[in-house]
Amino acid sequence: MKIVVVQQMQSHLNKIRDFVAKKNSSLADDIFWTNDPLSVGLVSREEVLVISGNVFNSRLNNANVFGARIKEMNPEALFFVFSLEPPYAFIPRAIDGIIPKRLFRDEDYKYLAEILLSDLKGATPQKIKEKFPQVRIIEWK
Repeated sequence: MKIVVVQQMQSHLNKIRDFVAKKNSSLADDIFWTNDPLSVGLVSREEVLVISGNVFNSRLNNANVFGARIKEMNPEALFFVFSLEPPYAFIPRAIDGIIPKRLFRDEDYKYLAEILLSDLKGATPQKIKEKFPQVRIIEWK
């Protein structure tokens, strides 16, 4: 599974990458790390997991819009938000789940790193939730 991590604050992106690299440097090298959500145009039809902070810029004004864009490029992509302020209202099917994040809490970055370090081949939102109970799944009916 291709993994993409988007955090607009470079220090947060570095912290997550460092936690992953300490345990598996080759995985850290394989993950596409970026602080620019507009650079994620490479999401192909392959199996992909995108984990993003909430997005604040003029073209993608929140994670909903970003998630919808990812799903347009690849309807099978998994899209999770890792943010202090995840969206409260959701564009249908744009976001699969929310990974909790609190301000200045290293354990939250480590928790996200553990998710990234886990076996994600064939992952679904429900399988991720089973392994990582703090993850909130957005149920679409």
